[in-house]
Amino acid sequence: MVILNILSFFFSSSIWGITPHIDRQEISSKFKWQLIWQDEFKSTDIKSLWIPQNSPTPHTLSSRWEENAVIKSGKLYIYNKKENKGGQEWTSASLTSRNEFDYGYFECRVKIAQSSGINNALWLYSNKNEQGHLFEIDIAEVHYPNLLYTNIHDWGTKQNRYRKQHSRCHPISSNLSKKFHIYGLEWNDKEIKFYFDGKLIRTEKNSYCFDKAQLIIGCAILPWAGNITDKIDGTSTIVDYIRYFKRK
Repeated sequence: MVILNILSFFFSSSIWGITPHIDRQEISSKFKWQLIWQDEFKSTDIKSLWIPQNSPTPHTLSSRWEENAVIKSGKLYIYNKKENKGGQEWTSASLTSRNEFDYGYFECRVKIAQSSGINNALWLYSNKNEQGHLFEIDIAEVHYPNLLYTNIHDWGTKQNRYRKQHSRCHPISSNLSKKFHIYGLEWNDKEIKFYFDGKLIRTEKNSYCFDKAQLIIGCAILPWAGNITDKIDGTSTIVDYIRYFKRK
């Protein structure tokens, strides 16, 4: 056990470079994964890697705008505000990646907003395929204080739209707004695996998520995420980094 812990430390240490926080038993991850894309939020130019939403969001209580997403001190802050804009009573932000991604490992280090009623979310969305399935993989939908949801959506095809949702709730034993946590996803042609702080929490067969997808990160105000109160106003979801790895 002592030897395993020592090896795990060295393979995850920064002296070996950036490695994904996948299951600690895979101590050889340094040699199996290669970092392909990342946003460490060192640049304040959000638009270099992301396309901000600037519009209402009819299925939620919040419109989402570029000015609600601010990079400072090496972190992305997504602010939730009580303000009437775009015909909705709340505002927040949503960012869609300019890049498209295929199979690999994704991880994001986040501290969620300190209020109920906020859906703190990171997901993959594919809607460009003209022939195959349109799909969505929710790497994490997190609700204050301790509910983590992982979801897989089958949106059908462009010719025959429908929705099938495969959701699971993972209650966490601690308040997720108190510190940063790492939310991860391993996606390949056979399986979809969800991780929380390096621990595997869910595995599903991949039945229709085979095409490239864009990453989306953002917040929304909606009753499904808990009571809507004025405590939401001024809260922020803080993102430390987002990273994408591929197997070598």
